[in-house]
Amino acid sequence: MKERIYISGAITGTDDYMERFGKAQKELESQGYSVINPALVNSNMPEDTTYAEYMKMAFTMLDMCQTIYLLNGWEKSIGANMERGYAINKGKNIIHQDGTEDEFILNLNQKIKDIEEQYNGEPGYIKELMIQENLSFVELHYYCAMGAR
Repeated sequence: MKERIYISGAITGTDDYMERFGKAQKELESQGYSVINPALVNSNMPEDTTYAEYMKMAFTMLDMCQTIYLLNGWEKSIGANMERGYAINKGKNIIHQDGTEDEFILNLNQKIKDIEEQYNGEPGYIKELMIQENLSFVELHYYCAMGAR
């Protein structure tokens, strides 16, 4: 089964979003991904669809994916920021169009390594704790912060 990926980027207030999302979709499909392109879905929604309804649809589509793909300029979009935060909380893989690694995930992975070394010394200890306690990444971050005191 192909890995499913969700494209995230600025839509509201931009004129070229269909082209940008379409180009990304073609590129990702050429790499073997099954792609969810929210620009195509949004273009088929009724004109009276609210922003909140769009975002609800976005989170539902993101739930169907293992990975989020952040288009260049995502950080200027409130919606893309919310999608990224949702993806982090759900433990999704994050790929940036420009190839950089996600700063939050890098910091979190380092924090996990530090805590594993400090408390148990066994790789995978924190991940196992997450599974046992059914913690999200955000809850884990809070848990780690509280445990480190």
